Amino acid sequence: TTSNRDGLGARVHLRLGPGLPGQMREIGVGSHYMGHGERTAHFGLGDGDDPVAEVRVVWPASDTEQIFHDVARNQTLVVVEP
Repeated sequence: TTSNRDGLGARVHLRLGPGLPGQMREIGVGSHYMGHGERTAHFGLGDGDDPVAEVRVVWPASDTEQIFHDVARNQTLVVVEP
């Protein structure tokens, strides 16, 4: 709502649990012929049913952070910048 309609440039950080390595995706960036990157962040989490400990979204223009805890796996989250 502040940065841009599609959240291009937003950084999505994911951490499965305390002390475990995290993953990060940046929305809509990368090198693509005649286009741009995906508007979704897909994370490969491997086997397991435990929820994701933390999903953190950092918006590009406002630098606002949103943090979600204990997120279930295998779903699509739609996040709107505050």
